[in-house]
Amino acid sequence: MRTIASMVVGALVLLFSAVPAHADAIHITSGGWTWTGPAASGDVTLNGEGFTATARTGPLGVFWPYMTCFDPVCGPGTTVRLDAGWSGLDVSGTVTIDGTTVRVGSLDPAFGTLNTQWFGSLTIPLSFSGGSLTAPITFAGEFIHPVTPMATSRHRLFGAGTATLTFVPYQAFPGAFLLEGAEYEFSDVAPTPEPGSVLLIGTGLAGVLAARRRRRAQA
Repeated sequence: MRTIASMVVGALVLLFSAVPAHADAIHITSGGWTWTGPAASGDVTLNGEGFTATARTGPLGVFWPYMTCFDPVCGPGTTVRLDAGWSGLDVSGTVTIDGTTVRVGSLDPAFGTLNTQWFGSLTIPLSFSGGSLTAPITFAGEFIHPVTPMATSRHRLFGAGTATLTFVPYQAFPGAFLLEGAEYEFSDVAPTPEPGSVLLIGTGLAGVLAARRRRRAQA
């Protein structure tokens, strides 16, 4: 019996140690990402409560502003997607969380993984002749790192801020522009809840009010 009990306990330990540990979401309040072109590479810094990431994004990521304004080029009235994203080995550097520093961007099992995504859009004004334009952006990401040989910890990242794109006239195509620079900056403001989240909150409040009405009617 003792042998069977030991085997069961051992199996349970392995089972629960292999389950990923989930932590609270981390609000990114400062830092940002700077595009250095011509590919999607750049430098990224993410700062939140007990969390700091300093990394380099690789050329295999997706950077829609450059794709939109390279072929075909941008012009007045063009809506430029601000979406950008990198994942897995495309982000290399270090992450410090609660005083512990973890390297990211490698197949080494001791390394972690940092995924980043920005969302937004801006429209070039019809009277625009070149310079910088700004628009709001939202951010979603995830940081995964090993805590034991059998377990990993996942941290959801979120934030919001402003994107600044700089355009210069394209000499070969009068009236068109080329993207010269881009910078995404975080602000210490929580992003607006998504419609789905707002719907869930509204549904919950409606349910509470309905329950109160029923209690009053029964009384």
